[in-house]
Amino acid sequence: MSMASQHQLYDDHMQDSNWKKIVGIVSTLCKKIEKAMIGVKDTSEAFIELSAALDTNLIEAWQRDEQQAQVNRGECLRIYDVQVEQAPSQADIRLGLTSSEQKKGLRCGTITWLVLGISLEDEQDSLGSDIHKMSKEATTLEQTLIEDRCRKLEQRLNCFHQKAKEFMGENADEDLDVLPQFTGWENTDQNNEDEEENLENPETTPICMPSSLKPADIQRLGLEILATQELELCKGQASDCLQSLRLALGHKAILYQTKVRKSKTSIDKTCTWDNVKAVTIKINKHIRAHRQAQMALQCLGADKAILLQYQELQSNHLKLSADFTEENRLGGQNADQQDSWMQEFYRVNWLRAKAHHDRWNEELLIVQHEMKWTILWFKHQVKEWKARLNKSTEENKLGHVAYAEKQVAMWKMFIREGECGFSGMMMD
Repeated sequence: MSMASQHQLYDDHMQDSNWKKIVGIVSTLCKKIEKAMIGVKDTSEAFIELSAALDTNLIEAWQRDEQQAQVNRGECLRIYDVQVEQAPSQADIRLGLTSSEQKKGLRCGTITWLVLGISLEDEQDSLGSDIHKMSKEATTLEQTLIEDRCRKLEQRLNCFHQKAKEFMGENADEDLDVLPQFTGWENTDQNNEDEEENLENPETTPICMPSSLKPADIQRLGLEILATQELELCKGQASDCLQSLRLALGHKAILYQTKVRKSKTSIDKTCTWDNVKAVTIKINKHIRAHRQAQMALQCLGADKAILLQYQELQSNHLKLSADFTEENRLGGQNADQQDSWMQEFYRVNWLRAKAHHDRWNEELLIVQHEMKWTILWFKHQVKEWKARLNKSTEENKLGHVAYAEKQVAMWKMFIREGECGFSGMMMD
């Protein structure tokens, strides 16, 4: 097929598509306005009912916030999300420390080096966990993959310790203080006698960082500023672990409520418990990471307020309140709820309900204008073809006159069809 034939084919398809849209535009707009009216009715009832149950002073304050967000846009639109006060993440802290490291007399790249050390600790934990879970009957392929990971981690540790001499001095690695390894709630009292024998393994090798030194050695080597920077990064690491732990615990609670309790067949139960087990593995990983960060804070000399904020996690800290997982439980109406949490809950729901209501009102208004514009365009076509009809009549072109009369009649028919279909719904 030649290029000209392709163009002709595409033009025919597009003209046919556009003509079908013109012929069916009245029925399409009638369907759209019917859907918009239903949306306005449903959202209006829900929004009015919600507004009637809330304090008018709160609603006025939320309306001012909404108007300001609609004007300024950008970050102001975050009012539609839940506003929860969270501690700065490690990424936020890293950004602030990186921009000020030269002002504090640190070498360029110090913060990046500290973050790399923390990430190596996470890799050690992941590798150690996989080794611990690997059975004695592991296949040759599984053992080979573990050995490859050990060698790669060992190479990264060697490069990191070579770089550490630039930031901590030549003899800093001689004063390393080995931190106890944390392997989860189920393993805290196991394999302690093998700890010293495994120090040569990559997953248990001490990493040369200020948190691996004794406080006296930190002062002797003059690493107080470096230790302060690592302390801030460890605070961010602990905050990230707590946030991830909250999400994982919530996910586990949802699985128990929506999947485990409703599983009837053995296949469903097996799949569900596999999902629960996967979430439990994530929870234990976050617990170990938080424990590692908490021990680093202790070694870096964090004050009591910080240690209280990032205290050691206990088993009772990992339980969700039944007020959130079983909202319909017996006696739940007598449970204490935080007013601030409930106010935030109502604020977000009211703003989103109003936005949903405004969206359908806007859709209804747009469709009504589209109906008006459609009729006006039909009338414009009648006017255009009447002008062509008059011109063809003056020039005595009978064929053109017949075609123009047919077009005028067709567009008048579209006008009658539109006015009949849009009756009572079109914008005045």
